Amino acid sequence: MSNTNDYLTNVRDYLNAVFLLKSMQKLGILDKKEYLIAEKLLAKKHCIKTSSIYRLYGLNT
Repeated sequence: MSNTNDYLTNVRDYLNAVFLLKSMQKLGILDKKEYLIAEKLLAKKHCIKTSSIYRLYGLNT
């Protein structure tokens, strides 16, 4: 059960950070290249695989 809770916590933290990155991109603080680099680092930090549905939900475009 703990592994599931840890994973869900990682997903929640990842999505919160990505939404902030998206906001920064929309405001012009980050360009697309910077966003993609930061998103990739966040995914690695939070153990979110490239094939995860959370990354494929249009957040990394």
